[in-house]
Amino acid sequence: MGSPRIGLVGAGRTRQGLGPFVARDLQAAGAEVVAFCTSRAETVAPTRALLASQGVACEGFSSLEALLAADLGLEALAILTPPGAHRQGLEAALERGLHALCEKPLSLGPAAEVEALAAAFGEQGLALLENCQWPCTLETAWAVLGRTPGAVPRTFAMGLTPEGRGRKLLEDALSHPLSLLQALHGARDGRAAELSLAAAGIRPWRAGYALECVVQGPHGRTEVEVLLDPAEVSPKPAWYALDGARVDRRIDPASYRMSLEGPERSLPLPDPLTQHIASVTATLAATLSGAAPPPSTGALVERAHLLAQLLATFDAGLP
Repeated sequence: MGSPRIGLVGAGRTRQGLGPFVARDLQAAGAEVVAFCTSRAETVAPTRALLASQGVACEGFSSLEALLAADLGLEALAILTPPGAHRQGLEAALERGLHALCEKPLSLGPAAEVEALAAAFGEQGLALLENCQWPCTLETAWAVLGRTPGAVPRTFAMGLTPEGRGRKLLEDALSHPLSLLQALHGARDGRAAELSLAAAGIRPWRAGYALECVVQGPHGRTEVEVLLDPAEVSPKPAWYALDGARVDRRIDPASYRMSLEGPERSLPLPDPLTQHIASVTATLAATLSGAAPPPSTGALVERAHLLAQLLATFDAGLP
């Protein structure tokens, strides 16, 4: 399999973006990061320096149009902009026949919008992938808890410290617990787990919100609680609990090495972003070599429907 030639859309660190780290991990996984674009001419040089700090040297452009007009032989776009600009990047990828990796959430519009985009990618035989990395932590979590994957958990809780205030907290954070729930309920290789939500409610909690709902899947039912607190601390705390057994992500501020800490033991945690991007790169390479792309209308679309339902609960008003 060859090296996918990828262009980065929004490769900087605006709003805590992951652009430089996604670029680093794409290159480490064997992709060829050919070029990047920003939204303004004055941000090209700082973004080039950020990418260089991660060992990625490539050509820079001040707009998506300029990037696409250059004859660079691109095969995919990595769309790393804030969510409001995702659709522009996705439609540009479709128009040029390019595969796409898009930062989460893929869209903040109606779920039908995601469904239509995913169907369009599928009709062209193009891969459409979303950057949801938390499921890559599950293997370590099972080891920390001394369990083997199997039964759907009866309860699931997660605590996160996203950026922003109000609705933006949910927009930034909810893809993480939703993708974990999909994985726990059996979604694999882009296929949906056929989940439904019930009894969803959101209430103020600390400086953010507590979300409670029930997830029903083909193999069981899970009571869910998600706690979002935009505390200004670093490294940002994050944890989740399966049937009451909790694992906390720890980050060494000096080395940025990660670990998962449970009630009785702690284990090193391979960077989930690095793991996820390696899987994305392998998928793109296989697709470019003639393999069928993963089903774009599966788990990604289901996640969009679940996210839209939870955001609608928020929009309907807090008690």
